[in-house]
Amino acid sequence: MGQKVNPEGFRVGITKNWSSRWFNEKNYAKNIINERGIENFIRENYKDAGIGRIIFERKGTKQNKIRVFVVRPAFIIGQKGTEIKKLTTALKKKWGEEYKVEISEIIEPNLDANIVAQNVANQLARRMHFKRVIKKTALESMARGAKGIKMRIAGRIAGSEMARIEWEKKGRIPLHTLRANIEYAYVASRTSYGIIGVKVWLYKGDVKSHKELID
Repeated sequence: MGQKVNPEGFRVGITKNWSSRWFNEKNYAKNIINERGIENFIRENYKDAGIGRIIFERKGTKQNKIRVFVVRPAFIIGQKGTEIKKLTTALKKKWGEEYKVEISEIIEPNLDANIVAQNVANQLARRMHFKRVIKKTALESMARGAKGIKMRIAGRIAGSEMARIEWEKKGRIPLHTLRANIEYAYVASRTSYGIIGVKVWLYKGDVKSHKELID
């Protein structure tokens, strides 16, 4: 069997940047646990916002920043910023640290691997036909400018007794090319007959300069 490597982790420091941008040897484990808890908290409480990537930055004890990429920013910001104030208050109360939350809008959801995987997972949870879902999603991403897309769903698909794997691929996915801008995402679809894993690889073209890290 081949050795499977996360395509984003494979490119960190070459064409991709870190999702957590800090170093603290003393509180390293604590910060990692807090970040995973914060990420899960945001994703669970703002499902309707369409959350993509979440980036953490720390520059000292009182300069913690969270950058959240969303499809519908109004769901997190709220009217006159009321919702985002509630979020920052909840984070401070639960984790004991002050965080500045920045919201960035995802202009094209079909070109974001996290959003694509979430859309597929949500449709599978609503018992839509899996072949139609993955084929339509792949065609939509290609129509919006993707150079290639690959999807893998695994589990008790359509309620079958035995778990199986289904694939859908369009265009190119050059996983061994370091300059290739490839996004990867995994989302678990919780259906009434078990969990179906959804993996998405999205190729958006090559990076011209290795010196400019993709955010």
